Amino acid sequence: MVEGKFLALLKYARANSYLGLRGDCWHGYQRGLRRGFQGEMFGTDADHELWLRLADEGADEASRERGRGYRDGLIAIAAADERLTHSARSHQNNPPPRGSGASRRSNE
Repeated sequence: MVEGKFLALLKYARANSYLGLRGDCWHGYQRGLRRGFQGEMFGTDADHELWLRLADEGADEASRERGRGYRDGLIAIAAADERLTHSARSHQNNPPPRGSGASRRSNE
């Protein structure tokens, strides 16, 4: 994932968290974004497993919301990575045709 996209998602999550709507979910989402973007450099594997379990096994609704947010943050990173990979493959397999507008402009 491109760092700019990660930062945009993080900013969006922070803004929603500050609004106070589903704050626990947005807290978990931010943590999931960080783990998804930074990988093992953010948190331990044990922390990661704990946060994933919270979605279903949290002691209270707030914990479960944090766990669901964490999972959603990880999914957002994976989806953005997949779109980027798909886009790169698409461009690689379908290069712009010769003589397209871009190349004509550069030759004029």
